[in-house]
Amino acid sequence: MKILFLHGLGQTKEAWQPTIQELKNIDSTCLEVISSKTKKQTFASISKNIEQSLQAKKEPIIICGLSLGSVLALDLYFKKPTKIAGLILIAPQYKIPTILIDLQNLIFKLMPQKLFTKLAISKKDMISISSSMRLIDYRPKIKNIKCPVYIICGSKDWINKKASLSLHKLLPQSKFISILHAGHEINIDQPQKLADVINKAYQEMINMTY
Repeated sequence: MKILFLHGLGQTKEAWQPTIQELKNIDSTCLEVISSKTKKQTFASISKNIEQSLQAKKEPIIICGLSLGSVLALDLYFKKPTKIAGLILIAPQYKIPTILIDLQNLIFKLMPQKLFTKLAISKKDMISISSSMRLIDYRPKIKNIKCPVYIICGSKDWINKKASLSLHKLLPQSKFISILHAGHEINIDQPQKLADVINKAYQEMINMTY
């Protein structure tokens, strides 16, 4: 069974490489979450592009997503539950905090364009994607998740820890893991520790599936 890795906003699929290198006998693939072929980037357009890539896959997959990637993983599960055998959600939000989004977008608008050259996304697209997520609220759908779920959060990720623990309480089948000395981007801060958790989650999900 394959794991599909989805990166966070401002990252590229290369952010997963240090983690993937530490995986043990796991078939995996990474997608560039933000397609350069799409003119106007929104959460809906990103999810649609990834959904189309899932159509060709015959066997169910496990999705591992970080931040934006974790929200996409939830969205894809609700659209194609039979295609997804398990979820590994890192720093997930299932109801987007509007105050945080508005503050984040204000900061983005004040940042000079040159600072975005270091990121894998333009200032315009960053604001567009972030704004399009403002009304996401999966609370009515959470009870529909039946597959195994691992929820992971960095011990220093103060913004997402509360939501991660709350989601864990809503999903009786889920497991919650806090990774020490890691912030929001665990795949960059602690790739070895993250890989250890993914290796364990993968084996458990495989055993439950077969």
